[in-house]
Amino acid sequence: MEGIWSVLRERLDYASFVPRLVPDIERAELRRRDGSTYYVLKNPRGGRGAGLYARLEPEDLRLVDLMDGVRSVQDILVAHLDRHGSFALDRLARVTAVLGANGFFGEERPAIYEKLAARRAMRDPLTRISMLLRKLIMWDIARWNNAERVVDVAYRLGGRLAFTRIGGTLLVVLALAGIVIWVRELGAGRHGLGKVQDS
Repeated sequence: MEGIWSVLRERLDYASFVPRLVPDIERAELRRRDGSTYYVLKNPRGGRGAGLYARLEPEDLRLVDLMDGVRSVQDILVAHLDRHGSFALDRLARVTAVLGANGFFGEERPAIYEKLAARRAMRDPLTRISMLLRKLIMWDIARWNNAERVVDVAYRLGGRLAFTRIGGTLLVVLALAGIVIWVRELGAGRHGLGKVQDS
């Protein structure tokens, strides 16, 4: 049991934390409209392949440049104090929090807030219905490879009219008329699902 507490104590001791940046981090120097410089770091491994980004000020980047995987937070603060003459504890805490939250130290942040928001949203019946409809729409019923040529020809031969106001209105009226006719036919009883001995 003492081992757990020592590990916790070590991990919670911020001064002894050694920030190790993941390899292949990309860096871009950008300028605001007023001409001042800021930097964007990209972690290509985060965000399920899309990459995660962190926006930093030049003072923040000086601290990031000191993160060599050997220096602890305490050593980084002392080195920064020697080089630039300022004690940047608050800035370093903010930079390490931003980088850590975006997986720049190797562990991508867990999607806890997203999962909690999704669970909370599922309590709402409208959200549940919209999720069900989304699944029905996204349901892969059939595949049509190389449909681009046929769709392009249909669009050029008049399909583009469906994307105008008049065309959209006509499509809605046609759909509603189809539903009305279907309900009438269903109510007439002429088209049962199955007949058993002239029933």
